[in-house]
Amino acid sequence: MQTPTPKEFVAAVEQMRDAQRRYFRTRDLADLKNSKTQERRVDEMIELLSARRPLSLFPEEDQHA
Repeated sequence: MQTPTPKEFVAAVEQMRDAQRRYFRTRDLADLKNSKTQERRVDEMIELLSARRPLSLFPEEDQHA
């Protein structure tokens, strides 16, 4: 999975919240599975976005020397 754009991330979160609301409204097993799938997708996006760090001219090891 590529790093999502802000627009893609917002769309994924909206889909996740819709799936969660649908499950809590229906308590249907299929809706629960869909909700969990959407949550995993958002979690993967968060992981990709948080792992991306700006490039630095001074690596962390050199800052402590």
